[in-house]
Amino acid sequence: MTSVHPTAPRPSDGPGPSGPPAPAGRPGPAERPAPSDGPGPDAGPRPANGAYRTAEARTAVLAGIGYWLPPTVLTNDDLGPRVGTSAEWLRSRTGITSRHVAGPGTATADLAVEAGRRAMASAGIDRVDLVLVATTSPDRVCPATAPDVAARLGQPQIAALDVGAACSGFLYGLAVAGGMIASGAAGRVLVIGAETLTSLLDPGDRATSAIFADGAGAVVLRAGRPGEPGSIGPVVLGSDGAASDLIEVPAGGSRDPGPGTPDSPGARYLSVSGPEVFRLAVKRMTEVSHRALAEAGWRLPEVDRVVAHQANAHILAAVGRKLGVRPDRMATNIQHVGNTSAASIPILLAQDADDGRVKPGDRVLLTAFGGGLTWAATTLVWPTSTSTSTRPPPPTADAYRAGTSGGDAEGHVPDGRGPNAHGANGHGRNGPGADAHRSDAHHTDAHHTDVHRTDAHRPDAHRTDTHRTDAHRTSG
Repeated sequence: MTSVHPTAPRPSDGPGPSGPPAPAGRPGPAERPAPSDGPGPDAGPRPANGAYRTAEARTAVLAGIGYWLPPTVLTNDDLGPRVGTSAEWLRSRTGITSRHVAGPGTATADLAVEAGRRAMASAGIDRVDLVLVATTSPDRVCPATAPDVAARLGQPQIAALDVGAACSGFLYGLAVAGGMIASGAAGRVLVIGAETLTSLLDPGDRATSAIFADGAGAVVLRAGRPGEPGSIGPVVLGSDGAASDLIEVPAGGSRDPGPGTPDSPGARYLSVSGPEVFRLAVKRMTEVSHRALAEAGWRLPEVDRVVAHQANAHILAAVGRKLGVRPDRMATNIQHVGNTSAASIPILLAQDADDGRVKPGDRVLLTAFGGGLTWAATTLVWPTSTSTSTRPPPPTADAYRAGTSGGDAEGHVPDGRGPNAHGANGHGRNGPGADAHRSDAHHTDAHHTDVHRTDAHRPDAHRTDTHRTDAHRTSG
């Protein structure tokens, strides 16, 4: 596994007695991944040359957060007849009772734009230096999705790139963003996890159709000081390409450019080797979590909240048991959100913050496992937050491109109601009205972070801390 420390040391004015200083932000020595069965400040104005210089150590600090779920909800009662099974069978195998799905014509970029817009509003900023989009379901093979997202967010000509690490992609994105901030190449970075995984599913496959869903979550990271609230700890990364076929979409790349053949029509769909993925997901998330805690100098009893990739309820329960973490400290929203791959951690973080389940000063462990195979973990002390709320601007036209009903081409909503969790009655967490999509904007600086959440499609029903322990089928 590889540890990425997103903190740059204070630069030297010249070579010291031992020679020139090491390059800022260089990761620690890389450790070869073990075989599958082995043990496993507010940045201020942007300089003309795009580079930021500082006389102090820099680290990535959480400054804003937001998410977006498409309004269409697919329940087990809806899905069961399509895949030839009962709603209870689907729930018992996955812990999921409903999930959000993107409507026809809705792409990953549409969801990413809405989540990114809310994260930037949360941070009180209108410009960033880099946009990263972690996704397994990009809009196209070429070009990347991130440049389109950046342009639609009013960030033309900045650096923008996709991160392809499946369900671990958001944490890989945090590592990339932290390195860019530590090196001085960026002062503010927007990291988005976004998926339209339902576009990759065989509609008749009950195993994958029951698990995977669509959505997007985003955070804004800014340059700050090591140790201040909101600073991202060392990010530990690992992979095992020898097991790449355990979670895959076989067709569509250079190895098999076609969308599948008459003899193998399923090649264009996502496939998951359930039992083996279950075993490795529990093993790797447990191992990488211990490694991240050690790198941060934390002990497990000091952790207030574990935010793991929402693979399925049984994996989450097993990881909690292996770590020795009480169920009430294991964050989960999978019952009503499903597995949104790279989007699952930022969506869950935003919902936990909105519910008050994570509080200022809480020590949070983030951990993930996904296709590749890949795995990752990091730590975070939750920054100061307030309940101050401001009425948001009207939803953008992009919200309606993303499948929201009830608005015109300019994004104006009849009778003042914002998009809502169920896409029909206009009732979100706070009942009818635009407050269901409130944006809380503020100023952040190098010494203080007030994170205000933006609420997208957030009914109270979208939370559960229940875990089932019987394992049958899983996914990464």
